[in-house]
Amino acid sequence: MSPKSKQATILEFLSVKGKDKQQKTIKSQPLMKSSEPEEESFPLVEVDSEWNIIRINPEIAKSLFAKTVKTYYGLGKNYVAENLLHDEEKVEFLRRVYELFPYNYLAKSENGIPYYEYYSTAENIDADIVDHLQLIKIGEYHWEELDPHIAVRLITAHIRSSFGEFLKNKLSSRELKDVWIRLPKGRERVSLEFVKKFELGTLGYSIEDGEIWMALRRRSSASAVLLADFPPKVLEYVMIKLKKLAEEAVKQDYRKVRIYSETQPGSGTAAVIDVIIGHDNVIRFLEEHPKGAFHVKKRLEELGKSLDDVNYLLIGVYDNSISLKRALEDENCQYYFTEHNAYLVLTTEVQKELFGRIVDDWRGEIVEEYREKLNEITTSGKLFSQVSGIKGITVNIRENLLVRTLKGEITVKDVKDIMRDESIFLNLLPISEKILNETKRHNLRLLIFYPKKFDERIRKSIFLDQIERLRNGLLSNSFSSVDEVDLIPVSRDRSLDYHKTMLEAGLDKVRDYTLATIIFPEQYNKRDLELREFYNWLKKEFYDETKPLVFQGARVESVFGMYKRYAVPNIVLQMAAKLGVYPYSLETSSGYDYIIGIDYTYWHERDAVSVGGGAVVVSPSGLIEGIYPIAIPSKRESLDMKEILQEWFLKTVQNNPEIMKQGRVTVLISRDGMVPKYERNRIQEFLCEYSDELDMTIEAVEVRKRILTRIWSLDGPNTFYSPVKVGNYTYYMVNAHAGYPLRRKERKIYYSKPYLIGSLYRFQSGKVQPIHGSASRHLVESLIRLQKINYTTTKMDNVRLPLPIDVTHKLINFIRDVNMRVKRVGIPNSLFMA
Repeated sequence: MSPKSKQATILEFLSVKGKDKQQKTIKSQPLMKSSEPEEESFPLVEVDSEWNIIRINPEIAKSLFAKTVKTYYGLGKNYVAENLLHDEEKVEFLRRVYELFPYNYLAKSENGIPYYEYYSTAENIDADIVDHLQLIKIGEYHWEELDPHIAVRLITAHIRSSFGEFLKNKLSSRELKDVWIRLPKGRERVSLEFVKKFELGTLGYSIEDGEIWMALRRRSSASAVLLADFPPKVLEYVMIKLKKLAEEAVKQDYRKVRIYSETQPGSGTAAVIDVIIGHDNVIRFLEEHPKGAFHVKKRLEELGKSLDDVNYLLIGVYDNSISLKRALEDENCQYYFTEHNAYLVLTTEVQKELFGRIVDDWRGEIVEEYREKLNEITTSGKLFSQVSGIKGITVNIRENLLVRTLKGEITVKDVKDIMRDESIFLNLLPISEKILNETKRHNLRLLIFYPKKFDERIRKSIFLDQIERLRNGLLSNSFSSVDEVDLIPVSRDRSLDYHKTMLEAGLDKVRDYTLATIIFPEQYNKRDLELREFYNWLKKEFYDETKPLVFQGARVESVFGMYKRYAVPNIVLQMAAKLGVYPYSLETSSGYDYIIGIDYTYWHERDAVSVGGGAVVVSPSGLIEGIYPIAIPSKRESLDMKEILQEWFLKTVQNNPEIMKQGRVTVLISRDGMVPKYERNRIQEFLCEYSDELDMTIEAVEVRKRILTRIWSLDGPNTFYSPVKVGNYTYYMVNAHAGYPLRRKERKIYYSKPYLIGSLYRFQSGKVQPIHGSASRHLVESLIRLQKINYTTTKMDNVRLPLPIDVTHKLINFIRDVNMRVKRVGIPNSLFMA
């Protein structure tokens, strides 16, 4: 097809699509249906904490809400840039599109041509942008008609663009530090400017009151330094080190070296995948890559530099949804940086490699940095003001646990009570009879693989004593029989030696339940990335969805080190859960029959699977009743909720005689992030298909674990949840864990990251569409209760997320790390991913 005929086809399609959209818009329907939140009495009290929330000047908020939001339909921006523009036009074109349309999404793809919907508050769109994107206006909305997800993005973009000059200097701070660099022939002291970046994001807004609340957050816990600030001889050594780290990062597929640039287009930080060292090598490389060379020259011109000033070129990738190996092979994914515009993020790995130790520790400074920056940004001009005081509903971070023993049911206050009391620990049973019915059909084999040099110490260790206690108690009470613990030394520390020893122990031919504990070689004590790579490699080699084998990992320092009395109980506690044996639950029930955690993560091979997802089904008392890992076809970033609910219904609900007898079931879906339209439609389809068998009510609520808000308090943790107005809806910011203690000379500060409970969708039999509303207090507190139970740590008061979300997050990270090669093991409801 010729370019002209293709363009005619696009125009024809857009014309038809535009007319159809305009007809729908004339009816002036809101984008989302909503319901009023149920009337409840909230005993809000003042919370003695500080936070990083600021308030926009009400006059500015009101002027923004007086504007209308226009929507347009047109060609995809990247499609236009790649196919219709010259290289020198692309970057500037995309920058202008992002400024004009801060929210845009793919609406349809036809014959390989993407069509987008674009949202803007601008009164007029530049004629060349309209021509390039072939835009057709399809609607105009008032703010109260907008989906709050869209509104929040538009507000943030408007504030950033309208007050960019004011914010540019306010959202960064600089500090001069003297550090020692490790060089091949000794150390050299250098003075570097450490740069710390902040960002603004919208937390909530009220159109009626003319209010906008934003959070001011450190963009990264690590500072950054401009590479050109290093002395020339030191910089050469630094770049050699970074090249080595980048090569390791590509091999491990871990974004180990990160940079950002104030002149480079892109979002956030880029992962470095290669470094070109030496002026001649850089020039030669750019001659072979003229497309990238053009942009490098342009960035240098903006800094008053030229290619003559360049000795190093860093190749980076912004896109987190592709593997580093693939990015290295695909020039279209790559961005080029020089030492003059690349800020090196001082991650822990980078600091240890360059300085030999941590020289920039965020924990000692973060609270003072927030206080200073909040004061600076709210006392300069009249744009922002501080929000004084937090009002919320206080919550208790502890709750009684129910334990089942040979002597009957017992209530305890803490997991530690179970571990310490011999009369409880040795008489433990699985909390559910269904678990016992499964495990009593099996024999259990226990093995410990350990470095041979610890032959004597392992036999006298607390670690072995605690495993023996577990074996003589819960495990012997749960399984048909349990073998003696088999101690197996590994002669050398290489991964292949572990692999060979495991083969000799028969782990490739497991027929019945087997728990293999692996004490890692000492070389991994302080090398988290290499340890994760080693451990995941073993899992890929031995795990199989039909094989009843699970591993339990342990570091040498956790087994034999000075903190072993704290570490060992946590390790032993995880063993039971990996065998699908859960020894306790919450004492009281939440009112829902089931709560399902949903999450997904990007995977890297786009030609196969782009997203891995998972669902974890939990009873209202915190008992895990189903784990469903999912591989999602590429080009779709939503889960097939009908498929998940079908599996839940057929495997869990229909096997629950009490539910089937009562004839009704209520389920709460806690979705990390947002519940997209595709997922809502699939939930509705499931309900229509299966509601004849049972009266079903399904609620889906958004739980966002990554938000910008940070909270800190003195002397002790403050735990609460607080309502936040977001347009027509009420969200809830939840801070229901103890937080991270930051020790200071004068007193201790508890620093925490809350999560947000967002929109609620209620699905009912016979209804065509879900009702969009706000979560009830009962729902919020049901999720908070599930923070108070965890099967991987004895410290119950510092679990940040509800159990369904926490376990699902671990599940999807695991299946991503093992490249989707392991999605389950042959043990029902095993926490194999922990």
